[in-house]
Amino acid sequence: MKKNKRTLEDLKNSTLIPVMLVPERIPVSLATVRAWIFQGKLPVIRIGRKVFIRKEVLEKIEMGGFEAVSGEQDYCHSPLTI
Repeated sequence: MKKNKRTLEDLKNSTLIPVMLVPERIPVSLATVRAWIFQGKLPVIRIGRKVFIRKEVLEKIEMGGFEAVSGEQDYCHSPLTI
């Protein structure tokens, strides 16, 4: 699995949604969201121990379904918080 390293500079223009709030935007349970993340099906950004999903990714899912983002991966491992 290829991991794209994103810098904090790249994230300045992105709105990050905490994983806990994803079920409020798309009709799936938190358990499903976590399973997709574990399986590598949902692109996430990790900052320290916190896990986020870019707003743009959720908008793609809302417009085109889950298949619109399958295979994308975003990773940002940083001890800093935004």
